[in-house]
Amino acid sequence: MDNYGSDPVVLIDHPIPSVVRITLNRPKSLNALNALNAPLLSSFVEALRANASVRIIILEGQGDRSFCAGEDLKQSLAPKTGSAEELQDITRLTSSSQSIVIAAVQGFAIGGGAEIALAADFVIRGPGAKFRFPEISLGHAVAGGITLRLPHMVGLLKAKELLLTGRWVDADEALKLGLLTEISHDPKVMMPDVAKGDIRDLNAALSSPVANYPERSFFRFGGQDVTFQQFDTAVGALAGGLRKAGIAPGDRVLVMVKNSVEMAYSWMAVNRLGAIWVPINPELKSVTLKGVITSAQPKLAIVDEALLPEFQQTHVVDDASVFVNIPDGTGPRSLSNFMGLAPPVTEPVIVTPATTSALLYTSGTTGKSKACVLSHEYFLLQTKALIESCGLRDSDVLYCPFPLFHFDATALTMVPAFLLGAVAALSARFSASRFWDEIRATEATAYNYMGATLAITYKQQPNEETVTTTFVLLGVYLCRTSRKRYQIRIINEGGDKVPANTPGHLLIRSDHPNAMLKEYFADPAYTASAFKNLWLHTGDLVKVDEHGNMYFVGRDKDVVRRRGENVNAKEVEDEFFCHPDVVVAAVYSVPSQLGPGTEEDLKLAVQLHPGSTVTEEELWQWSVTRVARFQVQSLIEIVQDIKRTPTGKLDKIAIPLVGG
Repeated sequence: MDNYGSDPVVLIDHPIPSVVRITLNRPKSLNALNALNAPLLSSFVEALRANASVRIIILEGQGDRSFCAGEDLKQSLAPKTGSAEELQDITRLTSSSQSIVIAAVQGFAIGGGAEIALAADFVIRGPGAKFRFPEISLGHAVAGGITLRLPHMVGLLKAKELLLTGRWVDADEALKLGLLTEISHDPKVMMPDVAKGDIRDLNAALSSPVANYPERSFFRFGGQDVTFQQFDTAVGALAGGLRKAGIAPGDRVLVMVKNSVEMAYSWMAVNRLGAIWVPINPELKSVTLKGVITSAQPKLAIVDEALLPEFQQTHVVDDASVFVNIPDGTGPRSLSNFMGLAPPVTEPVIVTPATTSALLYTSGTTGKSKACVLSHEYFLLQTKALIESCGLRDSDVLYCPFPLFHFDATALTMVPAFLLGAVAALSARFSASRFWDEIRATEATAYNYMGATLAITYKQQPNEETVTTTFVLLGVYLCRTSRKRYQIRIINEGGDKVPANTPGHLLIRSDHPNAMLKEYFADPAYTASAFKNLWLHTGDLVKVDEHGNMYFVGRDKDVVRRRGENVNAKEVEDEFFCHPDVVVAAVYSVPSQLGPGTEEDLKLAVQLHPGSTVTEEELWQWSVTRVARFQVQSLIEIVQDIKRTPTGKLDKIAIPLVGG
């Protein structure tokens, strides 16, 4: 920003990383060009052309009355000002810039102002915008190169008519003539949104709100708010500690931390170094926990203090590579001390849209839990789809009670807050009894719910308070039609497409290279199986009606959907195979005792060694110490025999649902 007189005549700001906005700031003179702002504008554009980090340049005028009224005849008509050369420089530099130039035209674009706008790559205009080329009618030269450019845009005869008559051209006619890219209700508001399409990695997504509204609240947790600037400062400090510990691009950092602001810091700090964030369920124990840590192959781990004994018993990660998140505590290996080990990292490592951001583990459907390899742009594409479909705004408070190792808390809560400059309000965990209290306390405006959480919330006893509500009665579980750039196919067991309204297996793919998971980490065989014939086999059973609307029917894999979690039956069974009295264990779903709409409950049938005296209660107590809370069974039944199918699999259909 350069000051001439009391006010700067040209403003420059960075609405988002790699995007520069230049604003002509003479609203009382309709942002006309004079001896001060024309040279400035020319020098700014030339300087930005040489800056490789600038991807997009937005040109606009201050206020709503005018983009630019051309040359200020009161100040720069005299030939000695060189106004013609200045205008030619501006249009030449704009039209030949390696950066994409977008003109946001509100109100008048007259003479040289119209020439500057039409030299841009994209011209977005408001409904009241007007073009005019009055130079010839005023006896003034058309000096910015429009005599060459305009015939290419509208044809020679139409160009002659517009230049010789100097008449007004409104937005609708300009669009028909090809002078506009599109008409927007408010082009100056729209431009940063258009430019956000240039944000293709999470480091850039965080940099945008930090640069534009650093003091705005971003992360709300436990009754405390963290601003974008505070969050970014902590991320930089943690990234400095990670770099000091030897973390480099491509390394994996495993994080076993419950919902907290420190957990959120860890994701962005790891990504700032170009490394890979591997959050895991803090409720995992024993065999399952060891399997997940082993599969992740981490270089370093961050673990909650309360979870450290369980983590260390796996003997996978050397203690020297484990840093501990100690609430309000310090120590040589504490996270707070770790964050002060080295200078903060303020500039992120350069990554591509396809660079891996995180490994998010599935809850397990067939075999062990698997790590989905997710790119930076994957998170952003899912986020942008959510924002568009739900109409989210910067004033929203996005509430999420689900853990940060989940897709909901990351792609559907934190990242939307980055792009919108909104608030991400997280809870320690979902609680039906505290749900509405937390909604009020966080001032939430949007809640992306999972599975049975609403049904369970509705079953809470009502209180005596009187509230005013607005609601829409929902019908069947309708997923609507597929999103743009995604294709779906519904097939039967033989791989053939099924007719409308017939349940089948859901296959999806996208023509966007980063719209889906890249692979399952270190599991090429399963990746090849899941992406058979270049279609992702989701494991979902759906049907599609004649209008393309999709309906979810169920899952086709050995999984129990419980409290918003996919419980892998095999993982729980493997734990019980470690019990000395158990011969065979079978885990399966039964109707929830909470009633319809609450997903499923978990039942365990066990066959014991002859002579064993262990009881169901003792097995349940043993289970509580071995598996995550969501994996603990609602029912346990000791049975005489568990039959197997001809292929050797447990015949769970033959096991009774009642009893236990």
